[in-house]
Amino acid sequence: NMNIPKKPLTLLLALVMAFSLMAPAFAAEGGEPKTATTGSITINNATKDHTYNAYQIFSGELSYEGTAEDGDAVKPVLSNVKWGSAIDESMLQEALGEVISYDGTMTAADVADILSNGYGINVNGETQTAKIDPNEFAQAISKALKADIENLATGKAVNKGSEENPNYVAEMTNIPVG
Repeated sequence: NMNIPKKPLTLLLALVMAFSLMAPAFAAEGGEPKTATTGSITINNATKDHTYNAYQIFSGELSYEGTAEDGDAVKPVLSNVKWGSAIDESMLQEALGEVISYDGTMTAADVADILSNGYGINVNGETQTAKIDPNEFAQAISKALKADIENLATGKAVNKGSEENPNYVAEMTNIPVG
């Protein structure tokens, strides 16, 4: 059993999930988008002196659909979505069962799709789209982290404000994208 503080972990896992599903693109010669190989996460309103760790929840291949006139990518698309290196797949059903009715047959791509687009529920005979709360998902997925997990990056919260008006921020850089 890992001894990880739950509140900061919830926030961080939600951020890492979002981070793992996107990456910045930069204009390259010829107007073709160039994908970044590393990225960063900044946590504002961080807990004083807390050290945050980034874990890979999803992995995949990032591409872009269309380009703008200036060569920047228009829409990031993640394909071949798989569980990231931090996930113990044998723990997923127990971890996600209550949050998304995970029955063991869903793929990482299915779960990522539900996180991005929601899922259909029946409300008075009509199908409506329900969204998963990112904090609830992060709390749940934390139960499926490998016991011997290695983090992708670490950032300690430091005060970027004044003593009278503190502003704790944790920054993690050079995180591999994908």
